[in-house]
Amino acid sequence: MKSAGNGCLLFFGLFWSSFVLLADFFVGRDILWQLRAATYPKAEGLVLGSEVKESPGSKGKRNYRPVIKYRFAADGRDVVTESRKSGLSFGNSFHSSRAVVGKYPPGSAITVSYNPAAPEESTYDPGLKPQHLHVAMFLTPFNTIGLFFLLPFLRRFGGRGAPRIVTTDDLRMTVDLPAFPPFLAALGTFTAAAFVGTFIVALSGAPTFPKLLSAWGILLALAAGAYRWQRTRITRGHYQLIVDAGSKKVSLPPIDDRTMRTELPFEQIDEIVLQRLPHTFTRKSRWGATVTTKGGPPQFELKLIGARIGYQTLSRSADETMLRSIGESLSQTFGWAFTEKSA
Repeated sequence: MKSAGNGCLLFFGLFWSSFVLLADFFVGRDILWQLRAATYPKAEGLVLGSEVKESPGSKGKRNYRPVIKYRFAADGRDVVTESRKSGLSFGNSFHSSRAVVGKYPPGSAITVSYNPAAPEESTYDPGLKPQHLHVAMFLTPFNTIGLFFLLPFLRRFGGRGAPRIVTTDDLRMTVDLPAFPPFLAALGTFTAAAFVGTFIVALSGAPTFPKLLSAWGILLALAAGAYRWQRTRITRGHYQLIVDAGSKKVSLPPIDDRTMRTELPFEQIDEIVLQRLPHTFTRKSRWGATVTTKGGPPQFELKLIGARIGYQTLSRSADETMLRSIGESLSQTFGWAFTEKSA
């Protein structure tokens, strides 16, 4: 069952990522061409015709793009062609397309950037466009979802180091429990903000550089803030387990369903248990909400057991070896029994 579930998850992750990466490829190709076009030779040309072309869009909407046909001279010969079609025409409204057509009526002059190796590949509007920044923001959540689907499998090729156990003296042990990495905190914040920002930009009218640059600046600032916030929590010992044999107390970090640090006397702890969690398990979050976890890689829970305390979770992780290392170190140092249980 475990291999089948993991196989389905991997297949869906690859299936999802293939479509997203295909979209990334087409958008990236369009951006690179537009940037290269800004460095191409320029020629003065004559507009032969201009019109707004309409095509079906999603959810019954219509897409519009201006089509300008022109003639120019390149390498001693006349070239008659249309401006290269961008893959991001969905960002053009009917009114903006009409404005472009009105700017280049038949018989007017036009400056063209053309590919010297293939002059038929040309454009009157080279360079990066606001639509490129908007569609990149739109694709960010889809790329992140694909990454999270594949991350558990990619991590198997790298492995994780043992937890950092710092013993300051014979009476005190500090253990850095597994924490949510600052990079993932930043990535999650960036993704959520990109999802919201995509709709805010879309609903606020035609995309413009000031609007998109401001939006991207906000996304990066939020991601940087999330990274710094999580990194500060880690460096200040927010996730540290502190066992003090002098005071005979264990200080548990405010994680899982604990909203603040909790101290337990030694005499209330009977054993340390490493347990594999069932395929579907329910727990309460620190805010009191019930959270059900189902599927994905197998999860393990390291907890303290006692008649008076019931159990207190130290950490949950898919890394069984790391949790076992923590449990064995505590058992060897302070004499608590350490046992492993199945789901």
